[in-house]
Amino acid sequence: MVEHAEPSPALEIFLFGSFAVRVEGHPMPRLRTRKGQSLLGLLALRQGREIEREWLAATLWPESSEQRAYANLRLSLVDLRRALGAQSHRLHAPSPRVLCLDTAGTSVDVLLFDHAVARGDAVSLERATALYRGPLLESCLEEWVLAEREVRGQAYLRALESLAAGATERGDSATAAHYLRRAIAMDPLRETAQRALMQALAQNGSYAAAVLAYRWFRTRLRREMAAEPDPQTRVVFEQLRADARNRARITPKSNGLQDKRLPSPASQTITGSPMSTPAASESAHRRNNLPHPRTSFIGRHQEIEEISRLLRGGDPAPRLLTLTGAGGSGKTRLALRAGAALDGDYPDGVWLVELAPLSDPSLLPQAIAAVLGVSERAGTPLQETVEAHLRPRSLLLLLDNCEHLLEGCAELADRLLRHCPRLRILATSREILRVGGEFVYRVPSLTLPESLEVLPVECVHKYEAVHLFTDRAVFSHPSFALTVGNLPAVVEICRRLDGSPLAIELAAARTGALAVEQLSQRLGDCFNLLTGGSRAALPRQQTLRATIDWSYDLLDESERLLLRRLSVFAGGCTLESVEAICAETGNKTTVLDRLSNLVNKSLVVAEVETSGGGMRYRLLETVRQYARERLVETGEAPSTRERHAKWFLRLAGEAEAALWDEDGPTWTARLEAEHDNLRAALEYSRDLGDGCETGMRLAGTLAQFWYMGGYWTEGREWVEGTLRRGHQQTSAGHAKALFGAGILAWIQDDYRKARQLLERSLLLWRELADDEGYFVTVLVLGSVLGTVGEYAIANEMLAESLAFFLRTDARTSAVFCLAYLSRNAFEQEDYATAQTMSEQCLTLSRENEHRWGQSFAMMIMASVAGKKKDYEHAVALCHESLALSREIGNRRGLARGELLLGLIACRREQFAEAARHLQECRRFFQDLGDQEGICYTLEGMALLCALSSQPERAVRLLAAAQGLRNVIGVSLPPSSRTMKESWLGHARSRLGEDAFSRTWHESFHSPPTQITAMASEEVFKPREP
Repeated sequence: MVEHAEPSPALEIFLFGSFAVRVEGHPMPRLRTRKGQSLLGLLALRQGREIEREWLAATLWPESSEQRAYANLRLSLVDLRRALGAQSHRLHAPSPRVLCLDTAGTSVDVLLFDHAVARGDAVSLERATALYRGPLLESCLEEWVLAEREVRGQAYLRALESLAAGATERGDSATAAHYLRRAIAMDPLRETAQRALMQALAQNGSYAAAVLAYRWFRTRLRREMAAEPDPQTRVVFEQLRADARNRARITPKSNGLQDKRLPSPASQTITGSPMSTPAASESAHRRNNLPHPRTSFIGRHQEIEEISRLLRGGDPAPRLLTLTGAGGSGKTRLALRAGAALDGDYPDGVWLVELAPLSDPSLLPQAIAAVLGVSERAGTPLQETVEAHLRPRSLLLLLDNCEHLLEGCAELADRLLRHCPRLRILATSREILRVGGEFVYRVPSLTLPESLEVLPVECVHKYEAVHLFTDRAVFSHPSFALTVGNLPAVVEICRRLDGSPLAIELAAARTGALAVEQLSQRLGDCFNLLTGGSRAALPRQQTLRATIDWSYDLLDESERLLLRRLSVFAGGCTLESVEAICAETGNKTTVLDRLSNLVNKSLVVAEVETSGGGMRYRLLETVRQYARERLVETGEAPSTRERHAKWFLRLAGEAEAALWDEDGPTWTARLEAEHDNLRAALEYSRDLGDGCETGMRLAGTLAQFWYMGGYWTEGREWVEGTLRRGHQQTSAGHAKALFGAGILAWIQDDYRKARQLLERSLLLWRELADDEGYFVTVLVLGSVLGTVGEYAIANEMLAESLAFFLRTDARTSAVFCLAYLSRNAFEQEDYATAQTMSEQCLTLSRENEHRWGQSFAMMIMASVAGKKKDYEHAVALCHESLALSREIGNRRGLARGELLLGLIACRREQFAEAARHLQECRRFFQDLGDQEGICYTLEGMALLCALSSQPERAVRLLAAAQGLRNVIGVSLPPSSRTMKESWLGHARSRLGEDAFSRTWHESFHSPPTQITAMASEEVFKPREP
């Protein structure tokens, strides 16, 4: 019988370790800030129970004012709902004051962990420890999480100790030691675990390892706590030491044969290249030659645990593990730290072979022999002698800095592993060795804050990069301390240096002469700034430039050329763009090979794209600066930047034509991913300073993407900047830029400016005899005129455009014409025409899978049904429209849908539901900065107040809305005026003329902040039963 795997839950939330969420099997889009992660974590931990908005805002933004905290909460909720997509319905508000997350049918690792720990049996505890991937919400720095994190951390440690105790009872001391090492990796000073580990190692016959474990623990306890192990631990140690001596007395002597567990005395060095060689007098006592660090080791707990697991025989169990990464990424320090952690796992020790001083690969066998104390034998090649020495031994060999001897290291490693079955090799190299069975571990950057938002100083050391900078800065500036004042500059330094340990240490060394704010400002010249590393370090590690020079010099000329050209990309690139921009003319076939080489040599980072699943490539910022300098030096920069700008103009043009079609979300996501490259292309045109046609065309083409993505202000700045430089030109680019500027002015409620820009664009399109450009601009101008109530001319222009688009089969544009014609008809109270036009719009939209058009048409049809008091049908249409808007991320459509649901609920006297919809609508419009939408929201709230016997408040809201309409130049449409006059007449009779006039006058001139506060107030509170 075939067993079918149980399907994954629609929503999976991982709060242990690195935050992650999967929605219907796919990674959730990245949230804009870490606060969104904290918000989701807080709600998930409540297991569906309600939580007060006030408490959430105060807890997540304790340093902000109440108003700012609420605003931040609203923004985070919008962002979170967008990211949750089809599962956003789980995040809901049972009442205006509370929120909750429906966790039924979801998978939340922390909740599963809690359940497994509560069960307490061995299988459940094994499951719990597997779920625990690291501290709860490890990147969260708020106080609320500390207690929750501590509870789970202690539960994890107790589970490991319980599993270890069970393994010990079964006589499986190796498994017990494995569990205990995991506990100690998390809490090195946990004495119960240290004591149990000593006993487990002794039971397994590893008395030396047990003694070393005690000594390591005692040393750390003295250094960090100025304390001694407790008496019980000392008793265990003395007993183990005595047992070890008794065993040594009864063990037969070796008949003169060398003990296979120890290296023979070593006396060799390679001429001119001193190796890390154990002295003869120490060889009988030491099982490694690892150097003692001169400075503290910061972070890397997860990396050490992963490397240790792999080299202890985890799954997979590689015999060759290569740590790769860019120069200065900390490969050597990490390898040494991992080697020290593994010392007790290899009976014959952990031995470091430093390859940096070597330049001749033929000396590799001598280097290893010198470290292991292996002497040459007459008539036998040294490599065979080394193999014979290693063959019976269980030993870990650390080969450090292989990249300049790559071929020799690969051959040697391959041969040793084939002939020495108990040998494992841990190598460090900027390039992989390419040996069969090699497991590549790419060393990540040190952890960094994701944003520059203010962080509590006491918590910021959780980030390894900031911790390292602070620790090393004290060496150059003993009084240096991290403060609220200098924290932003320190975070900026660490982020701009990509979390590179070497670069951060070099930067920290400058704090003796520069304040961190000055240091941050000078990072544009980082290669001249970051010099003066330790004289004891290798020359290539004494300056940042020398570190990258070393990698650059190891490239062939074709790889150097590609690296230089990659520097024109900002925010990464795809293979397609690299082939188009960086390849020699007509020669794209070798680009992938060269790009792969740069990835393997740790100069290019390859990552899977969050959307689409393809690969995306990027340079670390320091490497990019270096490559850009080289590009400028060779004179290639202007031609490469021009190719870059033209390629991204073509991409933007393809996207513009598809943004509103069924593939719109895919194209929007692609433009989001390439937004930094698009900005770089615009910067290139700006730098030319001559009104570049490419720049005007690109800015105009991007206008619709900026409109859909909410980049309204940034978009206007770009497009108006290109217009200032190219205002004398009569060109398609100029006309396109005017068109784009008009769209963005319209969306920001600057209707007068929008009209001027679009009319200028029309004149240019006519002069250029470009019918398509002309009629698309007529369409948008007609839509603008409809918005400000000039219906006659608006309808004429929209009808003229519709005829052209139907004639030329431009169906997407025809959908927009029908949509705005139906809107105008509805606002003019011509409901029959509105119904007809919206039905035509819906039909055409469905034929072309135009989801925006379908959503808009259904909203108009719902509005018509509402006017006819067919509320059930109206609500059903409204929900269909909202679902489509949610699919394409149309926040304005979502806002208008919530507004209509609120108005319908008012008319049905469902006041609590109406208040909920209107508040949701208000949040959307405020997030969008949509002033006309705010007017509609205030008017909807006024209706709710009028119908729920709050006449004075209804007047205030209507007056504020009317005042705002006067400011932005948009009148209330006829379809709403009759009802408004009815409400006002009713309120005037309830309040009296004097009170009505006073209330109206006070609110009519309300400043924007007061209007925002007024809209945010609770407009309906149910009476207590």
